[in-house]
Amino acid sequence: MVKVGLCLPLVENPCVLQPCGNRGLCHSNRRGNYSCTCRVGHTGKDCERDLLPPSGLHVLRVEEDEVELRWDLPDPSSHSLFSGFAVTYAPLGLPGRGSGTRKTDFLDKKQSTYQLQGLVPGLLYNISTFSVKRNANSNDISQPAIALIRTRPRRVDQLQVVNVSSSQIWLRWLVQAAHHAAVSQVRLSLVPSDGSGARTALVNTSTMEYAFSSLLPGQMYTVDVLTQSGIRPDESPSTSHSAGPLQVWTRPLPPQNLSLAHVTSNSALVTWDHRPRNLPDGFVVNVTRGLSTRSRFLPNGKLETYTLRELSPGQHYHLALMAVRNTGQEQIHSVPQHLAFTTLPMEERWGGRTRERPSVVGQGTPVSHTLGPSEPQDLGVAAEREHSEEMPR
Repeated sequence: MVKVGLCLPLVENPCVLQPCGNRGLCHSNRRGNYSCTCRVGHTGKDCERDLLPPSGLHVLRVEEDEVELRWDLPDPSSHSLFSGFAVTYAPLGLPGRGSGTRKTDFLDKKQSTYQLQGLVPGLLYNISTFSVKRNANSNDISQPAIALIRTRPRRVDQLQVVNVSSSQIWLRWLVQAAHHAAVSQVRLSLVPSDGSGARTALVNTSTMEYAFSSLLPGQMYTVDVLTQSGIRPDESPSTSHSAGPLQVWTRPLPPQNLSLAHVTSNSALVTWDHRPRNLPDGFVVNVTRGLSTRSRFLPNGKLETYTLRELSPGQHYHLALMAVRNTGQEQIHSVPQHLAFTTLPMEERWGGRTRERPSVVGQGTPVSHTLGPSEPQDLGVAAEREHSEEMPR
């Protein structure tokens, strides 16, 4: 007797038919069911649809520890193809540590901007934005929209102008190794008030002072200092926020050839030369005797003489003359030009004549002058006194 066995039907493997194509990996079970795990950039039951990355990705704002991104929302008809977005980011080239840990944030499909926070100043970040479709067993993701963005480095500390002359401006600042670890170099800029002839200088991080030279006298300049992280274009360099800007006026040129032209027991006439191409707005005269100083502002940049009056006989005086540039907010003084002299003693008469013996030290030429009783005492410069103003002592 032949025993006929019962033939059970074989369970067919649906993946043999390659329902996922080369767009995904097929998985089947004993019940004859299958599912597709889609490769990047595909979605759908059989991975038959393209899953596109966010379009129009661009940077809205970059700060020291924040980056704000924006992208275009897809057409509403395609909302069923994805569930939302994912943003992953990690720093590249941490000093001494290589790349940092990658972080991922998931966003709703209605969101088109995102702000990354808690970043390290001056580091280059690899930021990838994906479209995501959530499934029961896995998530489908698009190809990434990639942005390489470097955060701003920290600005320099304690920027200050330490000295100004008629042709130079000296700057000083502070760069600290721990605080500015990501800074590659320091960028300085100087812009004249008329915007022409702007200058830029680059120094390394160990340099913390710099002088701009060959400037024009009595002019306003805007100076600023920025730090920079990354140097070459492929490093996506970024600059800090401004440590200034600072507006600085160079000093006007000082008067030339200051000298004593005439002296009496109670007055002195001083003269100087001015530069026609660099006329100041006026002059300041400081006259010192002992510990007492009197100041006077002369609001006429074309003056070349001035008479000091109400002096005491036989006294030693020190004069300082400075050209002045008015900025609208303050007065900028030139380097002072100095002159020392002694007034004549009280008049003594011998045989109807008066002898006076002056003494002068400084940039002037010694003057010896003898006046007769009938010689005029008017020095011809009273107009200067009428246009002068007393300065605070």
